[in-house]
Amino acid sequence: MIFRSFIALIFVFNLFCFFNCSIAQEIKETILLERFRNNKHNWTIGETPEYSASIKGEKYYINHYKHIGSRTFETKVDFNPLRKFFIETMGVNVSGDKENGFGIMWGKGQYCYFSFVITNDGKFYVRQAKAGGNGSYLIEPKQSPYIKIGKTNILRIQHQFHEYVFFINGKYVGYIPYQKFYGNSMGIVLYGKQEVVIGYFGVYGSTKLGIDDIEENETKLKITGYAISNIVGEEEINRENNVSPQKGENIKLAVKILNIGLYEAKNISVHISSNPKIKIDEKYKKISIPIVEVGKEVNVSFNFFVPSDYNQHDIPFKIDVVNNENVRLETLSLSISHLMSN
Repeated sequence: MIFRSFIALIFVFNLFCFFNCSIAQEIKETILLERFRNNKHNWTIGETPEYSASIKGEKYYINHYKHIGSRTFETKVDFNPLRKFFIETMGVNVSGDKENGFGIMWGKGQYCYFSFVITNDGKFYVRQAKAGGNGSYLIEPKQSPYIKIGKTNILRIQHQFHEYVFFINGKYVGYIPYQKFYGNSMGIVLYGKQEVVIGYFGVYGSTKLGIDDIEENETKLKITGYAISNIVGEEEINRENNVSPQKGENIKLAVKILNIGLYEAKNISVHISSNPKIKIDEKYKKISIPIVEVGKEVNVSFNFFVPSDYNQHDIPFKIDVVNNENVRLETLSLSISHLMSN
């Protein structure tokens, strides 16, 4: 058990190193490298009762004077957000409200944007901000030992494998499923009353389309888990730990399907099939799903019967995802271990 845990720990460590190192090697194109020697990229500059912003001495000095709310300091960056990219900044929070802080803002449109923020009490969070104060946390505030309070910190967002992965000072801290951009503005966000100095801001990726880009009408789903129950007459008896089904049993199978694509999956249906000997109730062979939002899961449940003469070790299931024109978008596979009964 100890050896197995040690191997798993090595795997996780290598995975984090992979996220941290490999994308920088793959991405060759520098979209924006801002060292604030001038303001050729049209960053927010000026002073109002709410904020001040200026560029001098190769630094970006920004202040938000209000204890409530936030302020973005931004520029427009044109690149392909469907391909692998990363956004990175280096800055120091000189002073400010303890429970608030600063971070990277990206994907901003007229009404919404995303933010990755570190606070003056050593926490970080990821948030989706919406006009009217209707935003929500995508990662709730969490304490992090990697934040250097009162000192310079480097924040990075990486897009890879349909996820955003977040780093503080080169250390992995969390991830979320990919979120579609609302617009092409990005930069720095200050929450609450803050005084921040930014040393640089970089965006690396590609301006070109590629074969790995996901089209707007494409679905991208994956199976994330399943649960089985034994049905006796009209009664459903829950099993513990997904014990394998036996011969002669009526089984309910609930499958979790996650949308890992870039867009909502709308008006789709799943067609379920298996070994010809496995009897699937007709009403469950096609199941309609009105919508699966990005990053959300849905449950698809159906009943099947294992006949007494079934002699295979596994029960395979094939789930074809089709659109409302009956065009197959993709196929998901699932295999459940079947215990032979005497």
